[in-house]
Amino acid sequence: MNRDRAASSTVPGSRRARPGRAWLVLLLLGAGTVARAGDLDAAQTQRLAALTSSTRQIETNLALAEQAAGAGDGPLAPAKARLVKTRLAQPAAQLPQVRELLAELPADHPEVVALKARLDAGAASIARLETRLGAKEAAPAPGAGRKLDWPQEKALADGRSYVREVLGLAAALDEVSKEIAAAPDAGALDHRRLATAMNTVVRARERAVLARNHLDALPADGAGVVSALDELAAALVSVAGSEATLKPVHERLQALVNPGTWPDLEADVRGLSALGQMYGEPAHVFAADRARAARLVAELPATVVEHERLATLYAPLVRQQTEAARRIEGAGRFCAERLAAFATTVTAQRAKAPVDLEAAFAELARNVQTAVAEKKPAYFTGGIPQALHLVEEQVALLAALDAEAGKAAQQRLETVRAALKEQQASLAQQIADGNEMPPDRYAGPDRPELERAATEAWLKVEPKAEVRKVRIPSSAWQRETMWRRQGTTWYRIDRSRIQVQLLVKRDGSLAVIRPVELWIDHQAGDTRTAVPMDAPKDPVEPQRLLRLDRLQ
Repeated sequence: MNRDRAASSTVPGSRRARPGRAWLVLLLLGAGTVARAGDLDAAQTQRLAALTSSTRQIETNLALAEQAAGAGDGPLAPAKARLVKTRLAQPAAQLPQVRELLAELPADHPEVVALKARLDAGAASIARLETRLGAKEAAPAPGAGRKLDWPQEKALADGRSYVREVLGLAAALDEVSKEIAAAPDAGALDHRRLATAMNTVVRARERAVLARNHLDALPADGAGVVSALDELAAALVSVAGSEATLKPVHERLQALVNPGTWPDLEADVRGLSALGQMYGEPAHVFAADRARAARLVAELPATVVEHERLATLYAPLVRQQTEAARRIEGAGRFCAERLAAFATTVTAQRAKAPVDLEAAFAELARNVQTAVAEKKPAYFTGGIPQALHLVEEQVALLAALDAEAGKAAQQRLETVRAALKEQQASLAQQIADGNEMPPDRYAGPDRPELERAATEAWLKVEPKAEVRKVRIPSSAWQRETMWRRQGTTWYRIDRSRIQVQLLVKRDGSLAVIRPVELWIDHQAGDTRTAVPMDAPKDPVEPQRLLRLDRLQ
C-alpha cells in the first residue's frame, strides 16, 4: 500500500454503507473534537457555516440571473424576462430567510458583519433585476414587419422549430446548473450527468446554427423574424451561462475518474484485500496460533488507520461508481468487515486472556512440582517445556491485549523462569541421563541442503565444532504471510521457517542440541538464510544435553 498522495480523495464514504466502519473507528481510535470560532459557541459556529453556504448558493444563482439579463438597466425582452425570472426565484425567496437567521447571531462578530454585507449586496442586485422585470417594452405597432411570402413563412416556421429546440435544451441545462449551485459538494455529482450536459451544450449550439441558417435568409424586417432572433439570442446567453457553471465541474469530475489520477489504485486494492485476509478467522487464530494473534492485535490500530486513510483518499472516486471505484470499494468493505469481526474477538479475548494465563501458570506449576517431588527428570524434557511455552505465548498475548496487565505477567514469568532454572539444576544430571534423541520427521528432497546450511551456519560461530547428528523435528516448512508497519510504511512479510537441530559433541560423554532456524524469504526471490539460536558460550539447559552413547 502506498503513501499519501497529492490527490484529495475510499473506500467507504460511498452511496453504500461500509459495514462496521463507524463503530470500529470509535472503538479503536476514539472520537474527534468540535472546532470553535472566535466568540461564537459551537451551535452558533455551525449556524454561521450553514448560512455562509446558503449565501454562496444565492450569489451563484443571482450571477446566473444577471448574466441572462445582460448589461444595462432597461426592460427585458419576453424571452430574456422569462429566463431571468426563473433564475431569480431561488435567491429572491432564500435571501430573506438567511437574513432572518443571521440576525440571531452576534451582530458585531466580524464574520457576521461580512456575511450581512454580502446579503445586502445581493438584495440590491435582486431589486435592480426586479425593476427591469417590471418595466414594459414599447409594444410593436399593429401589423409591424414586412409580410412574408409562403416560402419565407415556411423558412420562418422551420427556424422557429429549431429555436424552440434550443430553448428546451437551454432550460434543461439551466436545471443542471441549479443542481450544481444547490449541491453542498459539486464533486459528489455524477460525472456521467455532467458529460451528458456538456454534450447538450454542443447540441444546443449546433441547433442554433441551423436556426440562424433559416432566419438569416429572411428579411431583417420580416414579420416575426426579430422576435425569433431575440429568443434565439436569449437562449444562447442561457446556454453560455450554464456552460460557465458546468464546465469547471465537468473537468474536475473527468479528472477524478481518469485512471491516471489514481496510479496506486490497483496496489491499494491488493493491499486492502491482503489486510482483510490477514485478519480472517480470528477465533481459529486465537485458539491455534497465539503468537500470531498477539502480532495481529499489536498491528490492529495501525491497520484501522490505514483502512481509514484509503477510505478517505478514494471517497470521491467511489461516489462516481466507475469500475475502478467498485473494485476499491469492494476491497475496502471486505477489509472493514474482517477488522470489525477481529475487533469483536479482541473484546472477548481481553476478558478471557487473564483466565487462560492463570490456567497455564497452574499447569506449569503442577508439572514442576511433580518433577521435583517425585524425582522425574523426564518432565523437564516433555511436559515442562510445553507448559512453559504455553505460558510464554499467553503472556505475549495478554501484553498485546492489555499493556499494564502484560507487564505484570512478564515480571511473574521471569520469576518463574528463575525458579525453574534452580529446580532444573538440582536434577541436571538425571535430566541429561534421561534425555532421548529429538524427533526427526522431515523427509523433503531438500533435506541434504538443509543439513548443510545449518551445519555451515553453526561452524561460523564455533569453527571447531564436531557435529555428530542432524535432526529436523518438523515434517514441513511453516509459512507465514502478513503485513507489518514500520514508521509510516507498510511492507509485506511472506516467509517460511523450519528448525534444524544439530547434535554437537560437548565433552567426552555429552552432546548438546544446537538449534538453527532456516528461513526462506518469498519476497526476495526465495532467498534462504540460516540463523543459530544461541552462541557456544551461552548457558545450556540440561534438557538440551544428551549422552553420546545414545546418539544413533
